[in-house]
Amino acid sequence: MKKKIFIILAVLLAIAFLSLLPGNFIFRSADLIPKEEPNLQLETKDSKKNGKIDSWLYRDENRVPVKLIRDSNRDGHPDAWSFFREGKAFLDEDDTDHDGKVDVIYLHLRDSQGIKQRSLMFVLKEKRNNVFEVHEDTGWLPEEDLKQKK
Repeated sequence: MKKKIFIILAVLLAIAFLSLLPGNFIFRSADLIPKEEPNLQLETKDSKKNGKIDSWLYRDENRVPVKLIRDSNRDGHPDAWSFFREGKAFLDEDDTDHDGKVDVIYLHLRDSQGIKQRSLMFVLKEKRNNVFEVHEDTGWLPEEDLKQKK
C-alpha cells in the first residue's frame, strides 16, 4: 500500500514539476558552458577577484532574474543552476560531487496566492539510471518560515 501511495505521489510531483517548466526547457548537463542567450542580459561575476568568472546571471528585458549558473568550487566548470519564475527560484540543481552530473534537485512550489511555499529535495539514488528519490519535503509553509530554515 505504501509503495502505491509513493508511486502516485511521485507521478503527481512530476506533473507539477513539468507544468512549471518554460516551453523551451531542456535539461542541462554539468559541462554546460554559459553563453549569451537572445533576449536575456548576461551579468558575470568574479567573486574571488582572480580573473575567473564563477557566476553567470541571466535577466530578462525587465531585469528580472531568469537563470543563475555558478561554479561553487571555482574549477572552471559550472556545478549549480537556479531557474527563476517571476523573479523567484523554482528549480535549483547541484552537482555536489563535481563529477559533471546533477545529483541534487530542489523544487520550489508556490500556492496560487504566493503566500505559502513547499520545497522538495530530490537526491540521486541510482547514478547509472538517473533515478532520484525524495529526500526532504518541507510541506506547505509560509515563505518566511522557509527562509528561516535555510
